Amino acid sequence: MDGPLAGGPPVKSSNSILSLIAIGSLLAVISCGSDDPAGDGNDDTTPPSVSAVAPVDQNHVNITFSEAVTERSAETRENYTLVEAATPFSAAHPLAAAPGDTLYDLFPVLQADKHTVMIYTLFSMAGTNFNLGVDGVSDVHGNAMTASATKSFAGSSDPDVTPPQIIARSPESGATNVPIGTRVTIHFSEPAGFMGAAPTWTSPGGPVAYTMYYVNYTTRALVPDHLLEKNALQTITISDVQDGADNVMPDVQWSFKTAAVTESIPPTLVSSLPANLATNVSTSSTIKLTFSEPMNRDRFGTQIRPFGNGFGFHDWSDDGKSVSMYTGFLVDNQQYLFTVTHAEDLSGNLLGVVSVVFTTGPKLETGGIAGVVAGDPGSAAADPTGAVVLAEGDSLAAIGSVAGNNSYSLTHVGDDTYEVLAILDTDHDGEYNFYYGDALGAYGFNISNPDYADSVIISNGTHANGINFPIYDLSAITGTATYDGAADPYWEIYTGLFTINDFDPDNPSPIAVSNTYDYDNKWYFNSLADGFPDGDYYVGAFLDIDDDGYVPGYDPVGFYGGAESPTAVHVANGSDVHRIVIPVSDPVVVRVGAHRAPWNVTKRNPNVMRLMQRATEVQQRAQTRVSAQK
Repeated sequence: MDGPLAGGPPVKSSNSILSLIAIGSLLAVISCGSDDPAGDGNDDTTPPSVSAVAPVDQNHVNITFSEAVTERSAETRENYTLVEAATPFSAAHPLAAAPGDTLYDLFPVLQADKHTVMIYTLFSMAGTNFNLGVDGVSDVHGNAMTASATKSFAGSSDPDVTPPQIIARSPESGATNVPIGTRVTIHFSEPAGFMGAAPTWTSPGGPVAYTMYYVNYTTRALVPDHLLEKNALQTITISDVQDGADNVMPDVQWSFKTAAVTESIPPTLVSSLPANLATNVSTSSTIKLTFSEPMNRDRFGTQIRPFGNGFGFHDWSDDGKSVSMYTGFLVDNQQYLFTVTHAEDLSGNLLGVVSVVFTTGPKLETGGIAGVVAGDPGSAAADPTGAVVLAEGDSLAAIGSVAGNNSYSLTHVGDDTYEVLAILDTDHDGEYNFYYGDALGAYGFNISNPDYADSVIISNGTHANGINFPIYDLSAITGTATYDGAADPYWEIYTGLFTINDFDPDNPSPIAVSNTYDYDNKWYFNSLADGFPDGDYYVGAFLDIDDDGYVPGYDPVGFYGGAESPTAVHVANGSDVHRIVIPVSDPVVVRVGAHRAPWNVTKRNPNVMRLMQRATEVQQRAQTRVSAQK
């Protein structure tokens, strides 16, 4: 669940994508490889041809090409047509009533030799004659078939007894010096699925957490949740894979080793199409970005405004340096702000927020917003240089950053009503999350009088100057609660923040309360939202059986460090304490008739929460993330 109104803040994780404002709901981005021409100077201009078509069994037929072909074109289903040529041999065959029909349930897979494509069909081809048409397949030099090649064959009656196999994998077995931001890809010889356990990924530090994506019907991607350990052997084990005929692939295991030393030079944006400040851009344009080095396609987010959403299709070059994004929805005479909200290379070095302004009309907008962002003295946000400043309107947006003299200037701002916010990554983890302690500020918001932010109106290209506001480095205390006792674990778990003086574990009175959220029972306290000053605190949690508040001696309870002598956590000047684990345990002696304590009453500042929720809503329009649609 995303956002505080859904039970908790957006969560920091290495799967999250850097946004303009915070972590929020995430839109899907499809990420896949591409097959560019070889670019090796070869003067080959002849497209490939079909040399042979040979049935393998009742569900497979092999197509052999005259030369090596590209994976993308070879595995495009629309490049093949399978047509029943005549009445089948047996009138009882299920296809008997449909001679001449085109059959679409086929899946082409390029084999390891790069010359052979195996077609898999969901139906049996036994006892049926077919005409197979092939078109659009390209060789490795970019020559595509422009005329359909048609071959006839008789479907085999042999049963499918061949198990699937891995025909390509990356990184390869024995590979060394592998970047720590690498994904693992597995390409099967035919559509296949995992019957039971998912692949295992281990390293010297233990199991590697990852998310598995379906790139297509034969390829899976294992995307690690975190950057991998340096100079560490990574081992992948694949088991329990079967095809549509229930043939089981033998177990496969391989290892590769990550780089011992990673480079620390951040990537840069080399070029963009359209160029920044371009005018009269075609509404059918494809946006293409080229970077200085290979990028991590699994940690890449974009935004375009108006519309506020990212692109549904990111098409990466084989070398990972270029990405093309098809727009498909640009309209005439409209200015757009395209922003890379997060990008990093394969060593985890961040690009930073990069924007491109262009218009499909003859001129750019002339409005502007400028001001000064005051730092938070004594904290990591004392110098706000580099903070991201975002002006967010109903449909338009503008983005910039704070300069060394604490000033910012947003240009080419269209007519709209804007909220102006700033956020600074004070813990330098490459993620913006003010719930978890990054610095936040908004025009018109003052911590001593926390009314919600003011608006800035741009009309007829005016310039709004003097839009000054402070930024605050929030102190955060975060962690998880665990429970493995006898009660139903699905009752709500609440966490409390307690002052050390006069602390009574039998009758606790928290100064702030947080309900846990998601399956890991995460929780957070934030000095701005919860209003606690710098100092030392205890943190506890309880399982609210019967939803009636904390009942001492009845509800399971626990404190960080133990109830008898809790461990204090210290926060000051915007410092943060993360990853605290509170074990919640059943009471040793159950008390009957104990009185409830008001521990599950939230005390968060509603104006601050409104600001954070508003910033989260901005985030929801400003961020994209890889998902299972890859």
